[in-house]
Amino acid sequence: MKPKTPRSLDPTDGICAVLLRDIPQQISIDSFGKRLFENQQLDVHKERLTTMFIDTSATKYNLVRMVAAKLGWEEAENGVVDIVWLDTTITPSIVRALPKESRMNHFPGMRIICKKIEFALSIADAKRLFPREYRFVPDTYTSYNQYQKSSRQLVGSVWYIVKPDAGCMGKGVYLTHQPKREHFDDNSVLQVYVKNPLLIDGSKFDLRLFVVIWSVSPLTIYIHKKGFLRLSTEPYQLPSKQNSGNNLIHLTNYAIQRNSKKYVTNSKQGGEEFGCKRSLDFLWEYIAKLGGDPSVIWGQIHSLVAKSLLPVAGQLQSIYHDAFPDSNQQRCFEILGFDILIDRDLQPWLLEINHRPSLACQTDFDYSIKKSLVKDVMNLVSLSSFSRPDPSLVPSDLECVYPPLTESCSTLFRSIQRGLSEERVSLAANRSKGKVPAARLRSKSAGVSSKPVKRPQSAGSSLRMGGTPLLVPPKLKLQPALSSAFRQISKSRCGSATNRSYSGGPGGRFL
Repeated sequence: MKPKTPRSLDPTDGICAVLLRDIPQQISIDSFGKRLFENQQLDVHKERLTTMFIDTSATKYNLVRMVAAKLGWEEAENGVVDIVWLDTTITPSIVRALPKESRMNHFPGMRIICKKIEFALSIADAKRLFPREYRFVPDTYTSYNQYQKSSRQLVGSVWYIVKPDAGCMGKGVYLTHQPKREHFDDNSVLQVYVKNPLLIDGSKFDLRLFVVIWSVSPLTIYIHKKGFLRLSTEPYQLPSKQNSGNNLIHLTNYAIQRNSKKYVTNSKQGGEEFGCKRSLDFLWEYIAKLGGDPSVIWGQIHSLVAKSLLPVAGQLQSIYHDAFPDSNQQRCFEILGFDILIDRDLQPWLLEINHRPSLACQTDFDYSIKKSLVKDVMNLVSLSSFSRPDPSLVPSDLECVYPPLTESCSTLFRSIQRGLSEERVSLAANRSKGKVPAARLRSKSAGVSSKPVKRPQSAGSSLRMGGTPLLVPPKLKLQPALSSAFRQISKSRCGSATNRSYSGGPGGRFL
């Protein structure tokens, strides 16, 4: 039986529109939450739902709607909603206004992982304390002075890759052999280029793996077994002055490679897999033929994922509890895209983490992988939100990364967490005495404050909530009513060419 429709809600609005209706441009978190909950506009879960309700009005991905429909979920209406699925970064004030018992597909504060400067600083602290355990991250520099101090330890010809702090899809990325101060002027990081990648058909490749954070408190992480490879369209060459500007050699991003005349979509002929995107099954068979052990590499990737998130786990927990101080259930989940490179010694390297990996499907290959991902995530979050999921109920393609399953990993991770915790305490004490360099104060793993780092105002409109300036993406400018803005964004994105190019599953075989 459906819950009764609250009289104060407009049946034509999605829950995103309800959450963001008529929010003034200057408003505090406390007054926003107090107004919503005093009016009792969103407390509609007085009866236990027998059907899952999802609001997809603010996502451009038709795949999300299609999978939800095949699972028997219904589109949310009248404020009744279990899952809110958005494409945008969410501020703590908006998250706090979620209906009671609802979950959304983003955690507040996740940018401390996906912004390259902040994540590099967090990893640098862990790497300094546990150098052997964090060798999977190429040395990354956030300032020219830091580079100068460290470059003396590097031997031989070293190339670097310059990445904008908030860049994606390979935009603004380039190689350099002689770093200069101006390389850091546009808020970029400098990362040592891994020159000995494992090659397939003579081309460089990397892995796009999907990691699901079910909870940050307690930290619960899964990895999906159906990722894919992305191959370059040009044969690999060691970086040089002659080829350093050829991104088709050195960058594997789909957004770059798809523009090449040599780009080939995934296909199978005689049991062999071809194309510039290939499955993980292909990789494991390829590595086995080289004499490697795929299970060892997969175990190293498990460890890499957990270690990458441990340095920022405390900060994520702090931000989460600030947003949900009285909640005794999980209110958020997150799908992250991990970009990993494997070198010729069969060692995995973490290149970067994407906090909004694309769910667009241009081919049957994309569809099969991302459909499986979204279906498994939806099944996972439909389980109890009060305790960790029963392992017997977790979809088989989702493997638990944290908490670890072995005692040796548990001991190691506890040691890392203890060391990072002691470092935070020490840094906080030194900061109170004025002994901490300004550069170190930018590290979110080292600090104890949950306030976000201020960003240039040109990146978006400014909104002051709870005394802290927060940025709103340029496409989400706060006009008199955010509800209309959300509906316009949803309408324009859902009708984009990306989604129109692929309207259904292969041969009608959806699930």
